[in-house]
Amino acid sequence: MKLLKLVLITAIFLQSAAIAYPASNKIIYRNLGIDTIKHKRKHKIPPPPTSSARYSKEVAYNDCMFVKRYSVAERLKQYPFSKAAKIMIVSYPFWYPDEPINLTDDTIKKVNKHLKFLDSIFPAGLNIRNGELNYSSLKEVKYLNQRQINSLTNIMYNTTYKRKNIIADMGASCFNPRNAFIFLDKNGKVFDYLEVCFECERMESLSGRIWFKTGCNQQLDYLKKFLIKTGIRYGTIERRDYLFNK
Repeated sequence: MKLLKLVLITAIFLQSAAIAYPASNKIIYRNLGIDTIKHKRKHKIPPPPTSSARYSKEVAYNDCMFVKRYSVAERLKQYPFSKAAKIMIVSYPFWYPDEPINLTDDTIKKVNKHLKFLDSIFPAGLNIRNGELNYSSLKEVKYLNQRQINSLTNIMYNTTYKRKNIIADMGASCFNPRNAFIFLDKNGKVFDYLEVCFECERMESLSGRIWFKTGCNQQLDYLKKFLIKTGIRYGTIERRDYLFNK
């Protein structure tokens, strides 16, 4: 009799538990995430960068192309070519690490107070005074022939952007020129020059009137190749311009 009562009590207890907690196992499993395998969110691994993204900077840099905008005759009518009887390319050590030479009477006297400007010895820099060029600091000097002048004007005036809305790299804030184009008039006097710094990717002229038609990023590369082709190595290929190791 006692055994029968114990069996009945156990049966009633199990039935009550089943009613109070239906599908409790499934709820617990769902909370733990075990019952969500077929609903599990798949996280996609991002693909590697495409070649266009990887080389976007290089593509943006390669933005120059040659066009037939101006003929040789039209280019030679542009300043300073319209006035130049001769054009020189020179190379020279930059005045490093001090300031560039300031061509004043006081500076010239400090270099050699007993000599005239053309007889003075300058260790570095481009030294021009009153249209006279002092050759003492120059490492290389080349005079351009007509074919080379035509090539130079083609780089300056017949290059443009391949694509629209491209902003050219303005170069660095430094300016350490080691190469220059020197323009001489019919009397052999220097009336203008364009100094070029390939290190800082900048150019400056005496008058501020010598300019490139467009500023696409490869123009300086074209200009460097032009100088190398004419035989200028210093400032383009070589650079040993410390004053104690020229």
